[in-house]
Amino acid sequence: MSTLTFYSPQYNTAEKQVNVPYDDRLTLYWNPYINLDSTNSSKEILFHNNSNAKGFHVVVNGMTDSGKLIYYSNSFMK
Repeated sequence: MSTLTFYSPQYNTAEKQVNVPYDDRLTLYWNPYINLDSTNSSKEILFHNNSNAKGFHVVVNGMTDSGKLIYYSNSFMK
């Protein structure tokens, strides 16, 4: 079984931000390796929305060091 790398376009230059091809991705950001601890209890996550979006829905799933499951879900609309 092979795995695929999650496609996340890079808009790290002004030219790439202006000349963006049509983007219809449903999942905009995926990172299973974000780690937070007592010295780093927040994390800034930057992502670019798709071409059709009127808002976005955030879902966070995780687990504490003690095994407690974490779940957060919220919608943000224009």
